[in-house]
Amino acid sequence: MVSKKTSLAVEVLAAIGSAAQGDVVTSMALSAKLSTSLSYIECIVRDLRIAGFIRALRGPGGGYHLTRHPGQINMWDVISALEIKSSPHQSAIKSKRPDWLDDALMDEAQKYLSSKTLAEFVQIDPQWIGKKTNTRSLFRLGPKPKTLMPTAPNSVFQLHSFMQILEA
Repeated sequence: MVSKKTSLAVEVLAAIGSAAQGDVVTSMALSAKLSTSLSYIECIVRDLRIAGFIRALRGPGGGYHLTRHPGQINMWDVISALEIKSSPHQSAIKSKRPDWLDDALMDEAQKYLSSKTLAEFVQIDPQWIGKKTNTRSLFRLGPKPKTLMPTAPNSVFQLHSFMQILEA
């Protein structure tokens, strides 16, 4: 009923949620943790970002983090947002079952998955280290401290008055 891509997307959400609060997780780290190719992880992360479950921080020190607390992410919402409704394989199976059975199965699945949240699948892992989000630049640029400010004239025209100050 649930595709492999959707089940991997749930694992990706759980992996991102297992990082400490305020940490971001890179797609490289997700690829290593879930033993999946980087391109496939990026495809899943793109779908999760479009669906609104994760947010991307770009640039050095960037990565992904959940948009909401794991306890507020409903598993039915995740699966229904990511699952492809019109798969040819599913339509072939559906033709062999009565419509009332499909409706009953879907209702039961929806009830069960609506009662589950991502928090039930998230386990804080001390081995899993995300990167802290940092609002400051990685280059540490800013005003120079007063001790490093040069004590010289700004132009040739100020050289005479600067020399008088030094002699005094």
